[in-house]
Amino acid sequence: MADETRLYTPICIAASKEGHRLFRNNVGTGLQYVDRAPKGWEPPKWLKPFTYGLPAGSADLVGWTAVKVTPEMVGQTLAVFASVEVKPEGWHSTPYYANSNRGLAQAAWARAVEGAGGRAGLARSVEEALAVLRGSLTPAQQSS
Repeated sequence: MADETRLYTPICIAASKEGHRLFRNNVGTGLQYVDRAPKGWEPPKWLKPFTYGLPAGSADLVGWTAVKVTPEMVGQTLAVFASVEVKPEGWHSTPYYANSNRGLAQAAWARAVEGAGGRAGLARSVEEALAVLRGSLTPAQQSS
């Protein structure tokens, strides 16, 4: 079990206690049995590839955080998309990681979420995850 997977449940529980909702986002590919081979399919027959989860680079935990808007916006509470990439405690980025396909995709995902008004960031602890959800810790502040 990777070190960061030990943080998923404690982060989700702590987030829920503050009114946030996070869910594990598994991303990958697999093979699915089909009744008949697709047209032009070669061995292994009867298996069809599929992908699951959000796009590559999306965070380990996704969900929403409730945000009460200003009185000018009628005082509605809105669900704001939240995205937390979990890394093991003590983790820091390296030039290799930052420039890898995975690192670049994760950084692009976080920028896209933040650019659309969501909350995104990297967390090495429950406290950092809560800071991301509260909007007080952003990817730009997490370069090391």
